[in-house]
Amino acid sequence: MNYINYFESLLINSICLIFPFTLYLVYVAYIKAFNIKENKKFFIGAIILSLILVLIFNKNDNYHLFTLLSIPLLISYISKKDKLSLLISLFIMFYYNFFFKINITILLLEYSIYYVLYHNLKKTKYFYKSFTLLFLIIKFIFACYVILKIQKTLAFTLNSFLFLTFLMSIIISISLLILHLFTKSKKILDIKNVLEQLEKEQKIKASIFKLNHELKNPLAVCNGYLEMMPDATPTKKEAYLNIIKEEINRSLTIINDFSTLGKIKKLDKEELDLSLLFEDVRDIFTPLYEEKNGKITIPTIDELYINGDYNRLKQVFVNIIKNSLESQNKNTINVDIKIKKVKDNYKITISDNGQGMTKSELAHIEDMFYTTKENGSGIGIPYIKEIISLHKGQINYKSQKNVGTTVTINLPI
Repeated sequence: MNYINYFESLLINSICLIFPFTLYLVYVAYIKAFNIKENKKFFIGAIILSLILVLIFNKNDNYHLFTLLSIPLLISYISKKDKLSLLISLFIMFYYNFFFKINITILLLEYSIYYVLYHNLKKTKYFYKSFTLLFLIIKFIFACYVILKIQKTLAFTLNSFLFLTFLMSIIISISLLILHLFTKSKKILDIKNVLEQLEKEQKIKASIFKLNHELKNPLAVCNGYLEMMPDATPTKKEAYLNIIKEEINRSLTIINDFSTLGKIKKLDKEELDLSLLFEDVRDIFTPLYEEKNGKITIPTIDELYINGDYNRLKQVFVNIIKNSLESQNKNTINVDIKIKKVKDNYKITISDNGQGMTKSELAHIEDMFYTTKENGSGIGIPYIKEIISLHKGQINYKSQKNVGTTVTINLPI
């Protein structure tokens, strides 16, 4: 008996058995990460592939090593795949009968015992452990019997018995390793999903709390002025009403922005020219900037085509330029827009000479409800990020207090 060849084949077979299940675990990790429904056919495919790989890469025609075919069958039973277990059993029986001339009656007896055991134990509390143990004991007994029939001499039988004992320990180890990988990996992924869900719930609670806080302030202001209305002079009443109107509009803006955020499920994409989009945006703001002795500068480049949602992107740039206008702290406010093609993206930079932000303010710029503006809702920037993300783009901010802010957006062509 050439043990070096046996060990070489054993190593190859072990890799063949574990490899498909490793691929399946990668697939499970992927679907759990993205909350995709699992396709059960992939698990069945992993079991069948492990069976096929053992048959293809087994360099030895000895019965000892082909007992490793029991591992896919055991995993199939443990996973409670009734029909698959029957199919694998029939296949192994045919294979053993055809290649090793093992009596079909013996094979039917062995695989019938597995099937009967499975149906008697599958609803019990300790099915996993008890069935695995009994399966391996029965396999060992029948394998010893088969080797006695195949190899006639006593010396070879004793060697075979010792080798088979070792081989069965390998089968047990590989089986337990695969099953352990499955149970532990799924538990880890389930825990990860639970933690992510808890994190989402905490963010929702925090958002609702902040929304409540944001709405309290304007409502309290309205309530205060309404209480003063009866004793106020006509001039003051008019002033109070204007303030109340502003606070109500501010509340409505907060509610509208909050209800829109996270609700965009689909973009209405089409081929659009960025230069035309920016001209449209410039036309909206030019009168407002001229009033403040400022200006908007955009590049005069034609045919900057991308596949995007015109109206949504227009909202993005309107919000950014509006923020620049509201951040004025000098006599004039200027906005400079530049567009540059970088590989497969258009890099858009929007720079202003406004009041800018400190490092601390910049660190919280994408936080829900965070704002440095007196009447800001703190939802505009998260909304901008959402639209850019849906376009598979990126956005980042650079700012310096009392110098200005630069917004950089990368959009795929």
